[in-house]
Amino acid sequence: MKKLIILILLLNSSFLFSQLKMQGKVTDSLNKPLELANIILINSETNALESFAISDPDGEYKVALKKNSSYNLQVSYIGMASYSQLIKSEESDISKDFILYENTELDAVELTYEMPVVVKGDTLVYDADSFKTGTERKLEDVL
Repeated sequence: MKKLIILILLLNSSFLFSQLKMQGKVTDSLNKPLELANIILINSETNALESFAISDPDGEYKVALKKNSSYNLQVSYIGMASYSQLIKSEESDISKDFILYENTELDAVELTYEMPVVVKGDTLVYDADSFKTGTERKLEDVL
């Protein structure tokens, strides 16, 4: 039993050595740390989510990587423009800092809609043009 436990521990330790660590800091353009920024690593060969992290209150993050793999790295934060880059893990740990810039947004869009049904007293008046799709041949098709 003791030999089995030692064997399991040795196998686990070899698995831990096959992983790398990527760490760094996420800040805005004013060099203020961004808390709760998303750091996502997607394996570029399988398109599977490999690893992810969320930055701490100081904007720092740590992510585990596999050796000799390529990843599509995505960094995002609400209200900021997302950052994307293709990275390749080699034999040593990676240290990478990110600066996210404010997202330029368009002004608000206002939608107006007229109801196709008008209530006049106890009568409903329908606007038949609102119900047409262009394939009707008879009034019955519209109704």
